[in-house]
Amino acid sequence: MAFTDKLTAIADSIRERTGETGGMTLDEMPTKIASISSGGSAEGCVTVTFMNGDTVLFARPVYAGDDCPDPIAQGHIKETPTKESTAQYEYTFNGWATADGGIADANALKNITADKTLYAAFAESVRLYTVTYYDDDGVTVLHTEQLPYGATPSYVPSKAGHIFDKWVPNTTVTGDMSYTVAWIAVVASGTCGTSAYWSIDSTGTLTISGTGALDSSWRSDTNIPASYRDVVTTAVVKEGITSLSNRSLSSMTALTSITIPSSVTAIPNYMCAGDTALTSVNLPNTITSIGYAAFYNCKSLKSITIPSSVTYMDSNVFPSGILESAVFENTVGWVAKSNTATANLTSERLSDPAVAATYLNNTYRGYEWFNS
Repeated sequence: MAFTDKLTAIADSIRERTGETGGMTLDEMPTKIASISSGGSAEGCVTVTFMNGDTVLFARPVYAGDDCPDPIAQGHIKETPTKESTAQYEYTFNGWATADGGIADANALKNITADKTLYAAFAESVRLYTVTYYDDDGVTVLHTEQLPYGATPSYVPSKAGHIFDKWVPNTTVTGDMSYTVAWIAVVASGTCGTSAYWSIDSTGTLTISGTGALDSSWRSDTNIPASYRDVVTTAVVKEGITSLSNRSLSSMTALTSITIPSSVTAIPNYMCAGDTALTSVNLPNTITSIGYAAFYNCKSLKSITIPSSVTYMDSNVFPSGILESAVFENTVGWVAKSNTATANLTSERLSDPAVAATYLNNTYRGYEWFNS
């Protein structure tokens, strides 16, 4: 620390203690120190050292018990401390910390009673990058936006006769990035509600999208031509669709899996009737009822999970003798009723997936199931 810096630091401390603001010569300093009512002398000073990482920025004496003036505000540290940014973060100086890498402490400069080392503290913010989206020709720009480091591109483009598949590369943002769209060609499409639409793409996926309910008269086995319906292997109903119609996913003999969104609360009658290859059904935990013969003649459906939200199942939901495993998320309170009999189904029995499956596709198949 230069001799002149020491004098300046002592003068600053004297001004703080006396309330004076004027200049001060070397000869005046001893008198000024003696006039401080709380006592003390230059020999009663402690040292505050200011660091940025391993680099000493400034050091100054302060009377023991005094607050230390901020050396940046007083101009002793000419340049605001900086910290090199990373790919993920940018850093902004925001005060002094008592430990290297620590957070800014509002009391760090107050009541200095012993030698003290303070470190530049920094607030971090996630860096933003420019993301450019291209059509599959690699030339046409579809969209640009700023996204933070680590974000997953969420922009979804549209193109007549195509369904958006993914962005290439399939990676998160790590810098200024360019992504190229991959499309899937639509082979057939149409409407199935006031604001609902169906499409079949070249991968064999039937997608039902839009908002609201399907028309009550719309059914896949009559409204989708057989030549397209027979190539469907996967059916996906998108969020926003609130109600499916009877036989809305029926008579698709190559269909193996169905995904139902949480916006749907009921499985209608005969929904999957005749889907003989169906092996997987994803029922969300918003379904409250399953309609009559919903999975009629689904000969390959060996297992099912009944969400805890379900409180009613109509009779003959599953084909006779096909199910091997039925997992009830809620096994308590089930009653099966027919025109002539009532059966209280114990939690102990329904907790066994094999027994529960036998109840559904054999013992109580012709009963309505209720859970209050």
